[in-house]
Amino acid sequence: MNYEIHPLKGVGEIEFGMSPEVVRAQVHADFQSFKRSAQAAHPCDYFPSLSAFFYYDAAGLLEAIEFAAPAKPSVDGIELMSLSFEQAIAKLAAMDKHVEIEVDGAIAYQLGVSIYAPLAKDKGDVPVESVLAFRQGYYY
Repeated sequence: MNYEIHPLKGVGEIEFGMSPEVVRAQVHADFQSFKRSAQAAHPCDYFPSLSAFFYYDAAGLLEAIEFAAPAKPSVDGIELMSLSFEQAIAKLAAMDKHVEIEVDGAIAYQLGVSIYAPLAKDKGDVPVESVLAFRQGYYY
């Protein structure tokens, strides 16, 4: 499925700041709710049919959505998971002048998007494996 990321606002019709109940009602799909770590303030929701994790803050409000294949998240019409790690960084940098590049990922704070490619530690031409859309302040 295709998902258009609206920078710092949400994805498609889903907006950051929604409660889990509102998100679940809008998504209309089976989900599993669990804590990804013992430190997690609130359980996340995983929707297998969307290949997406929905993350909530301590108040239980949506703060980020992470996509994995076969999902096709895009920003400004650019499908990030169809690109190599290097290509995705170049596209993000063209839209956000302050992209923080890590050995296996990159964060575009002004876009509210980060990418992850664990194999990029060895080569830059590996595929992006996940895309995270987040609200303002998620990484702070």
